[in-house]
Amino acid sequence: MSIKKYVELNFCKVYYDPHYSNRINLWKNLIIKAYLKNKEFFNIKKIPKFRIIFVYSRKEMNKLWGAKTANYVSGFSKRTKIVIFSPDSIEKNTCWKKPEFYSTLIHEINHISFVNITGTYRPLWLLEGTASYIQPKKKTSKKLIIPLSLL
Repeated sequence: MSIKKYVELNFCKVYYDPHYSNRINLWKNLIIKAYLKNKEFFNIKKIPKFRIIFVYSRKEMNKLWGAKTANYVSGFSKRTKIVIFSPDSIEKNTCWKKPEFYSTLIHEINHISFVNITGTYRPLWLLEGTASYIQPKKKTSKKLIIPLSLL
């Protein structure tokens, strides 16, 4: 695991590799934006403090998860901790493109918010459904046209 520095925001601590110190301000802005989106979604004053740990390799992700993870796993949350591939390493270590980092961050903060409000991770379908619902949707340029005869 890489040596971590951290930066503290009002609502979380962000642990990162010092090699990326020049990127942390940009990342902080994404974190703040994702946090505010969740506060607004749940209509709450604040989300309890949490930690975000940026990882930079699948080996590091697996170690923190405690088992081998699939390439579609770009982050996870447990209690008040989010482990997520940094924006600069998500494409190298997952099947996702860099813009998906923000979407994943919103999703994981949503899990922390949901559990804080409900006190449980159950039902799992609602936990995942809520987190997926709040994520930004991809815009497509093609329109699906269904002939009326098929309806």
